[in-house]
Amino acid sequence: MLKFYLLVATRLKIFFTLIFRNGVSLRPRIILFFPFLVQSSVWSSLVAWNEKRIYAKKIRSTPLPTDPVFIIGHWRTGSTFLHQIFQCDPHFTTPTLMQCTYPESYISARRSITLVMNFFLAEKRPMDNVRLGLNDPQEDEYVLFRMTGISPIEKLIFPRTSQYFLMDTRHLKLTDSQRIVWEKALIHFTKKLYMYTGRQIVFKNPFHSFRIPTLRELFPDALFIHIYRDPRIVIPSTKHMWTIVGNHNAMRKEWRPPEFDEILNGFDTLMNSVYTDLSALPQNKYIELRFEDLEQNPVPAVKSLYQHFGFEYSNAFETQLNTLLKRLSSYQKNRYEISKDEDKRICSRLEHHMKRGGYSY
Repeated sequence: MLKFYLLVATRLKIFFTLIFRNGVSLRPRIILFFPFLVQSSVWSSLVAWNEKRIYAKKIRSTPLPTDPVFIIGHWRTGSTFLHQIFQCDPHFTTPTLMQCTYPESYISARRSITLVMNFFLAEKRPMDNVRLGLNDPQEDEYVLFRMTGISPIEKLIFPRTSQYFLMDTRHLKLTDSQRIVWEKALIHFTKKLYMYTGRQIVFKNPFHSFRIPTLRELFPDALFIHIYRDPRIVIPSTKHMWTIVGNHNAMRKEWRPPEFDEILNGFDTLMNSVYTDLSALPQNKYIELRFEDLEQNPVPAVKSLYQHFGFEYSNAFETQLNTLLKRLSSYQKNRYEISKDEDKRICSRLEHHMKRGGYSY
């Protein structure tokens, strides 16, 4: 896996804004990769300028879809699997890895982007061995970060303290000026993707779990799917994920892997936020989906979800879904061992979530 991949292809202006705002530690691996990051930013800026020249007017005239679907929930809850399922349905579109890496140039520079990314791209994600393909679904948080430099990801890449970057959620609250820039970027990307595909969009982004009210304002007919999973799996898996992502991307020496209790507290904060914001929605605008049900009986779970929202469960979709399930049948998930003490701390600290999800403890 390419080091510092979260910064790769960030436009030059955004890249140096982040660098000057945060600073970097002059360590050998950072010095070694810095010229590569700069040249990737230069190239990304050039192809983005060209695409803007060609498509800016058409994107502006494209109506903003009011009905995207947002898959929310904590990290490591099976949201990628659900995103892959939606990609099987020809009625929907999902942002792809290519589109999220080069959000401002994936149309006009597709051929050259494909050559570059195929050269550097690993076959699987480093934290869980999920397949990485240019056309596989990806989280739109990387779009917003690359287009604006405004994202909690900044605190992961440029840590100022050794604290877990999601322990303090105040940096999720944007200033008025930041919000204007952030919303403009999300609207632009959404309109562009709709212009490009003509399909209803399904976003998957755990960070959106903190943004439900904002997303409702921007997209009045938006639908939300909250996917959840046993915290005894989610907590150690999240710790493993952020440890790997941070080790690959941190540009400052203050970075350290998150601690177990920090992940525990972050999980509690996110879930409480989701519960509060979903309770303000009409019941036909959201659904909560237990990952274990989706994993054990995917077809009935998907049919139930589709019925809830009134989506058409077509023969074309079912054919593609069965193909996906067959391909994933041999996939081996990571297994995590937690101590009796850690199990006790999870069940004690997250008792409310365990009961709500129907998990024995």
